[in-house]
Amino acid sequence: MELDFVLNFYKHFGQDSIVLLYAGYFNDFVLLNTTDIIKKYDIEEDFEKDKIKMIFLMIEAFQNVIRYADIEKSDFSDLIGRFFLARKTNKDIFIATSNLIEKYKKQDLKKRLDDLNSKNTDQLKELFLEVLTNKEFSDRGGAGLGFIEMRRKTKIQLDYFFDDINENLSYFYFLTKLLNNKTENSFIKMNLDDFKQIHHDFSKNKVVFFIKNNFNEETINSVLPVFQENLKDLSKNYQKLTYHLMLETLQNISKHAANIQNKKDAVFLLSKHDDCFEIASGNLIRKDDIEYLDNYLKELSGMQKNELDIKFLQRLVDADTDRIGGLGFIEIARESKNFTFNFFDYDQNYSFFTFSVKIDF
Repeated sequence: MELDFVLNFYKHFGQDSIVLLYAGYFNDFVLLNTTDIIKKYDIEEDFEKDKIKMIFLMIEAFQNVIRYADIEKSDFSDLIGRFFLARKTNKDIFIATSNLIEKYKKQDLKKRLDDLNSKNTDQLKELFLEVLTNKEFSDRGGAGLGFIEMRRKTKIQLDYFFDDINENLSYFYFLTKLLNNKTENSFIKMNLDDFKQIHHDFSKNKVVFFIKNNFNEETINSVLPVFQENLKDLSKNYQKLTYHLMLETLQNISKHAANIQNKKDAVFLLSKHDDCFEIASGNLIRKDDIEYLDNYLKELSGMQKNELDIKFLQRLVDADTDRIGGLGFIEIARESKNFTFNFFDYDQNYSFFTFSVKIDF
């Protein structure tokens, strides 16, 4: 992965308070922990009233992927099979999903969504009660109740698009919006074309998980369990190593990212390639810190294992352990020398520091 990819999407989501993107294993355990990240976000007081609605929409959209995706991976496409995005801008909330479906199911799904979009509030309530009363449940756990409830909660139309791959398969793109002023005329910061482009860009880079958030210990504690499911195919030793390196990278962000208006805004991502996992992060740092951090990381990259062990012990007793470039980078270097970093000019006071480490299978 090119490190400017990390910068580009930090800028792309620059006005967002929270961004969660997920393309790994879909199950209730992952859903619980992704919604936990939203629950613990307490930077904006005026977000509390919409937090419950956002979590509800995330649950319904995530479960729709679990229920209705026919295929997780396909030899017919280079795109990720199941894809989930939740984002909160300064005003609005967007929840989007994509998954593969068999083409013969497309017309029925289109008919149902068009029918929902044509109904008013009273008609939607009547339909919801009718589905419950008649117990019209399918073998996949529902009769479109999730779509009905999302339409009722947002009070605006559900957006969707089918992108045909071949004669048998299509990608089903879905987008629901919770707009601050609850009107279709508000300025929409994301549409289906935007989401499709994000899907393509993240698929190209094999991204399994991406988060932009205020990084603190609570964020770390919520993020880490998500990866347990996505590491389960590895041996126990590789699971432990990957988990350890993710923890160190996350802690480096929480300790050393620039604190601007009481927020340590940064991005963290995990990508899964054919031969390795790649962990990457990006955050702002003061330009005054660049020279020291650059020299420090170059020094670590040139050290042997025994030298790094000594360096670790020296740093452990150093009174200035909170200085940028602390124990975490030494720990990463001890476990893997396959790391890269870069500094991108951001503004007059800050540079964007990107860091990546690979774990070969």
